[in-house]
Amino acid sequence: MTKVKTGLKDFVKPHRRRYIASVTLAVCGVFFGLVPYAAIYRLLVRMAQAQCAGRDVVFYAAIILFSLVLQILFHTFSTTISHKTAFSILEQLKVTITRKIMRTPLGYTQGKGGGYFKDMLIEQIERLEYPLAHAIPETTSGVLLPVAIMVFLFFVDWRIALAALVPAAGTLLFYLPMYIGIMNEFAGTYYHKLAAMNGRVIEYITGIKEIKIFGRTNDAYGKYEASIEEYRSSTLRLYKKMYSATSPALILLSSILVSV
Repeated sequence: MTKVKTGLKDFVKPHRRRYIASVTLAVCGVFFGLVPYAAIYRLLVRMAQAQCAGRDVVFYAAIILFSLVLQILFHTFSTTISHKTAFSILEQLKVTITRKIMRTPLGYTQGKGGGYFKDMLIEQIERLEYPLAHAIPETTSGVLLPVAIMVFLFFVDWRIALAALVPAAGTLLFYLPMYIGIMNEFAGTYYHKLAAMNGRVIEYITGIKEIKIFGRTNDAYGKYEASIEEYRSSTLRLYKKMYSATSPALILLSSILVSV
């Protein structure tokens, strides 16, 4: 008996080996992206000590070029694997949901409306492309990058590393309240209003002929306009709250040299 897939993890689980390979390649790409900075650092040290010859410049230049090429190759391979895997998962999701819709009662589908199901199959599933194709490999490697830089700074001079941590730690004072409070409201309000707006837009555009035939143009357009206005006002309200937290955080992150 075939096991019924009930969650996104059931669709992702068969592809975990591909994602492991994608994350591994992304991490390797981050590593080779850091090599040029280490090479430049060693070259500057040799120049400051008056121990740098022409062959040393050529040697470090070759290391930098080779590392950048490997970084691009590893990133390309990682992105290719993650995108192919993501599109395969999205295809399975669309097929599964379509088969489920075909078995639902007619009264349920009429009550939800055509725009609801079109938004689900097109908009909502397509939004999964970013976390499946980008967030899994790139977030892992992106977290590794600052950690690796801090380790490298401790290797260079522990005082510089601690000084660089000061603004980084200060940003948490602004970002944590935003993620704890504002992001919960964002997830509950933004996506709800977006789904409602998309449903109204799709219903209005696809059913414009029937709307005109039955003389419901003003009523349909009023709902269409109201959904857009609700989405706009709620989104602007949330963004204004975020600006109060993100602006000081970005200023602190840009002032690392001051603490150093």
